[in-house]
Amino acid sequence: MQRDEVATMHLWAQVGAPDKRKLELSLKQHPDAEHRIYFYQPDDVSRFCHYLRGSKTNWVENVAFYQLAPSLLAQLIDNESSSPHWNMSFIDDRMYLTADGQELESEVQAIDIWEAFQASLTAADTFGAHLGRRGTA
Repeated sequence: MQRDEVATMHLWAQVGAPDKRKLELSLKQHPDAEHRIYFYQPDDVSRFCHYLRGSKTNWVENVAFYQLAPSLLAQLIDNESSSPHWNMSFIDDRMYLTADGQELESEVQAIDIWEAFQASLTAADTFGAHLGRRGTA
């Protein structure tokens, strides 16, 4: 979270699939803050899309979603410490990270989560239809 001198939140960011209730609460309590989610596990996007099931509207339309490169996390694990000092900068689709003196760079891919959600529904429908046909043959 990033706040100013009078404790107004300007940025809410989460690495990994967020807790749905925490995200909903932050969106409600801080509608003017920028919200970002950085996925890093291969199944984070599909896990988050599961949260959207039953949604009639795109309630996450004001949230920016990104995919971090798995190679970046592999490099960070080598330098894991109990009190890391990080400096992070984003320029276009690149993230520049200095972690405890080690300089790392990674691509950051923007994700259209509503499009990913719609694709997950289509995939689930196709899979379900396939199972239904197998069971009736």
